[in-house]
Amino acid sequence: MFSLISIFYRSLLSELRFIRKSRFELSMLFILPFVSIFLIWTIFTNSQIRQVPIGVFDFDNTELSRKLIMISDSSPSVKIAKKEQNITALESYFQKREIYGALIIEKGFAKDIQSLKQTGVKIIVNSQFSTHSSVIESALTQAVRNLSYGIKIKILQKNGYLEKQALDHIMPIIPNIRIAFNQSLNYQKYLATVLIPSLLHILITVIGASSCGRHFSENSLDTWLFSLGKRNLNFFERLFALLGKLTPAMIVFSIWGGLTLLFVAIDDLPPLNSLLITFGSYWIFVLISLWLGSIFAILTMSKRIAFSFAGLLTVPAFSYSGITYPIFSMPDLAQIISKIMPLTYYLQIQRSQMQMHQDFHNALPNLYILMVITLIMALVATASVRFALNHKEKWEVK
Repeated sequence: MFSLISIFYRSLLSELRFIRKSRFELSMLFILPFVSIFLIWTIFTNSQIRQVPIGVFDFDNTELSRKLIMISDSSPSVKIAKKEQNITALESYFQKREIYGALIIEKGFAKDIQSLKQTGVKIIVNSQFSTHSSVIESALTQAVRNLSYGIKIKILQKNGYLEKQALDHIMPIIPNIRIAFNQSLNYQKYLATVLIPSLLHILITVIGASSCGRHFSENSLDTWLFSLGKRNLNFFERLFALLGKLTPAMIVFSIWGGLTLLFVAIDDLPPLNSLLITFGSYWIFVLISLWLGSIFAILTMSKRIAFSFAGLLTVPAFSYSGITYPIFSMPDLAQIISKIMPLTYYLQIQRSQMQMHQDFHNALPNLYILMVITLIMALVATASVRFALNHKEKWEVK
């Protein structure tokens, strides 16, 4: 046991000495994580989407059409950026991104209403921007609905209905919509807090690949292992050597993740059990990312190729996590890929514990999966070291 601790300690000191001299490692550990967290957090400083620019094309130009425009403009979600009579300008405004939606009121709008005929307005949205489109569609539909209800109430009141009776008549069923989670519709808490671990996942995997991959480019893997005290290390000694090498990055990125979780919890503090199990899951997730990068480097025996594999696997991981697109709606192959990605399990734990405040027992199945993945990756990485030592001719040396 003393031998294993000694090997771990020597490997840790060796890695710390290297990091202190390497600008690349220092930037990956401190500068890039800080910049990534800062940029993502500030992007969503305005927690809700407001004042999305739209265009209005009023071909009726009546009191009722102007009333509809006024109601639409009073919504905090949209702002009228363009008022036009020339419909040919619509496409140009969309292409230049001067507007993301349009309200078109056809001629005869007020006349049809006064004649008690059903009429309509056109709401055009740029579906290339799904978030913008949903905000515009919701705001303008609500404006049209409000005007329509107002007209119906006035007609019913002329026929002898009281205002309360008129309301009951036009809306016999009233939906009682309640938001279960993320009640403030805060994009900062909803998106930023899941994007940050996704970005850190990329950086951590690259660090793991760099930490082990440099020994192949420098032709120093065997030299490094010998410097730890023994010429031929057994399986467990190689495992502790790799653990010592990955520990500095593990500590630094655990701190970055802990700070992110504190940002999430500062306004809506979850139970202590939830906070602890989420941080523990993140710590395991960091280990998985480091082991993943190490495996890429050791199996390919090339730092350059390891970087390519690290990006190939980690960059699309967020797309498969089920945050932006439900997993159950994905094709079968995509669902399988989603279940392979460790980010999927961590984000499920973070959302259930930090945002939904579920009982911590609900997070245990995903936590167990992360622990199994960690164990498997540690064993694969350690076993791969012997394989790499036996195929020195394949090392990609600078």
